[in-house]
Amino acid sequence: MDKELIKILDKYMFKEILNKLLNKELLYKDYIKIYNDINKDIKQINKSSYNIDKLLKYKKNDKIKLFRKFVKQKNISILKEALKTKYWKENIDNLKFQTNLTNIIIEDNYIKLFKKKYLYSWDGYWSSIELNNKGNILNINTIDIDDINFIKSN
Repeated sequence: MDKELIKILDKYMFKEILNKLLNKELLYKDYIKIYNDINKDIKQINKSSYNIDKLLKYKKNDKIKLFRKFVKQKNISILKEALKTKYWKENIDNLKFQTNLTNIIIEDNYIKLFKKKYLYSWDGYWSSIELNNKGNILNINTIDIDDINFIKSN
């Protein structure tokens, strides 16, 4: 287990945050701030999102389960924000030309893709949804061929 990384996670997963997390009271801006702060701290110890994803995937203790819940809720919040933007519709329209599916089917498959592939990823929907440090959606563009194939086949 990576003790330096766990120490950083402990710094942010304190009782007040955990209570808000469990009660689903964290706001989108809270998730983004904690995400940015953790990223800044892990860079200082020469770690990356890869290390966090590895920890989330292979460690099953209670502390990691709670952090995993945080990651899931953060990513759901990002998806909810993305759904509100003009970029969401633009991306669905772009995918329509690539898939010959209806917008409703594309959107349903896109959400299935996010839930299956990115829900527990520290960087979330990094291959499709571009965010700035404030959490603003800058763009949504599905270019990963595996993602497009998933959308086509489901």
